Amino acid sequence: MREVTTDIIRRAIKKGRRKGRKVYIGKTAKGKSVDIETLNPETAEGERNLQAFLTPAGRHYTFSGLGAPEERNAINWRTINLSWGRKILVLLLVAISFVMKGTPLKNKLYRLMGVHVG
Repeated sequence: MREVTTDIIRRAIKKGRRKGRKVYIGKTAKGKSVDIETLNPETAEGERNLQAFLTPAGRHYTFSGLGAPEERNAINWRTINLSWGRKILVLLLVAISFVMKGTPLKNKLYRLMGVHVG
């Protein structure tokens, strides 16, 4: 969970800088949010802050400051959620799942894509 969250934070920092937006992350929807620039794993201080933020690791995090879809410099959630390799993998796995019967192998395939089955 830590690695996935760290990757998402890295992508959000990169997109936020490119679009000129401040992006925040919080452990709850209405709780205190932290600027992701302070959690930059590329710096020593950011790495310490990130480890402190992720201890204990939560199952859900809320990103804010991405902007409304109609804004010119808005950041689409899908661009920071999955890397290109993961997007292509999920696309191929969904295509394969369309032709499969409902078997335990198909359930394993869904779990590989990140779906909770059962």
